[in-house]
Amino acid sequence: MTLTAPPQCSHIAGPMAGGRDLDIFNLAQATKFTGVSDTTLMKLIKATLIPAAHVAPYTPLEIKGRDLDREPVASILEHLRMTGRLVLTGDLSAAQHLTHHGRISGE
Repeated sequence: MTLTAPPQCSHIAGPMAGGRDLDIFNLAQATKFTGVSDTTLMKLIKATLIPAAHVAPYTPLEIKGRDLDREPVASILEHLRMTGRLVLTGDLSAAQHLTHHGRISGE
């Protein structure tokens, strides 16, 4: 009886490479990708603005890169970078206008 090795796959098509989706980040990778802190990302996750999940118990959170680039997350992060303020709700343009003019909403 002769044993032979199974054929080797020379090309893996689609978004999966080596069984791993290349668009999936853990929290540390997502912070590098976005340029914001893990605390900021966790606030966005808790506000359900960024979907994130543990694929099994005790595994790191997995965050899809495309969810970090979509609205409203992209606008929220851009506003944060420009003003230093994290605004999770409401009109970002109004909040940005008030911030630039030194006024607080409701005055």
